[in-house]
Amino acid sequence: MTSTTSLADILRRIDPGLVLDGDGECQIETDGGEECLISAVDETGQVVLSAPLVAVSDFSAFGLFQEALLINNDLTLTGAARICFDPDQGMLLLRYATAAEGLDEGTLEVLIDATLELAERMQVHLQAGESLFDPDGEPAPAADHPGTDIGVGANIIRG
Repeated sequence: MTSTTSLADILRRIDPGLVLDGDGECQIETDGGEECLISAVDETGQVVLSAPLVAVSDFSAFGLFQEALLINNDLTLTGAARICFDPDQGMLLLRYATAAEGLDEGTLEVLIDATLELAERMQVHLQAGESLFDPDGEPAPAADHPGTDIGVGANIIRG
């Protein structure tokens, strides 16, 4: 079974109105206005969740990219999730990929919630322009980090 077929089945079981488009993607929005794009990637056998973080302007690009790379390098902050740049949107995104095989609707719902929660925490941090690192690029004390472990089984997102 392809990732696209698997994801389409899972989404249908969650809500019959959730369908993949021709690119194997489904955009969801919560009651609170949070957005998450769920994508099937057949080439890698994965399902990818993407949540917008912050728009990148000419004024903020260097600092935002520097902070995003530091966060990505420190695995204790985001676990398997990564901050990425989408040039089409001019936006930093939080992305989390998991194997489509063995994924079920309960786990997907938990991962969506965890991704959105971590994205919200990262949005606040990135929009404030405050670094989670000292001037030498070393992580600040854990108390300054924006979250805790979130996830199910091996599918853990740290935030």
